[in-house]
Amino acid sequence: MLILVSILVVNLLAVSLARRLTDRHPSHGAVTLEMLLTATLSYGVALLLWCWLHPISWGLTLLVWALMFVSGVVGIRVLGQRLTKLRQRMTAAQDFRRFIQTLAYHAATFWQLALIIGLATSLAAQRIPALPILIGFGLVLTVAILLENAVRFAALTDESL
Repeated sequence: MLILVSILVVNLLAVSLARRLTDRHPSHGAVTLEMLLTATLSYGVALLLWCWLHPISWGLTLLVWALMFVSGVVGIRVLGQRLTKLRQRMTAAQDFRRFIQTLAYHAATFWQLALIIGLATSLAAQRIPALPILIGFGLVLTVAILLENAVRFAALTDESL
């Protein structure tokens, strides 16, 4: 638990540094880094909620799942609003639009293939992977899904995307 909190604090510092970098020198790489770090922070908060509350009953499990869902929605909204603001600041708005649509496409393809590959290999091996592998797999899937949906949210709020 202490390791997870430490990782989240480092991730929060990295997000703030990536935001400063993106604000000062907006580029595709800086935007991608900021999006990845913000999505990772959202996943980390959800994982911390799960570990901290450690549900022991159905009611508490449903409450923790609801809080994890809220964490994901907040992550999507923050990323989507940030993308809208960055698009307004970028000089080549059409290039930025193409960039985030390509990013969303690749994120969607990645999480769908990763899910199929992960399920197929665990079924073929007839065992559940170790906990660190499951946590890493969950991180990869969640970050990709958050990126895809953040771009969709930004497109809903800003018609030019």
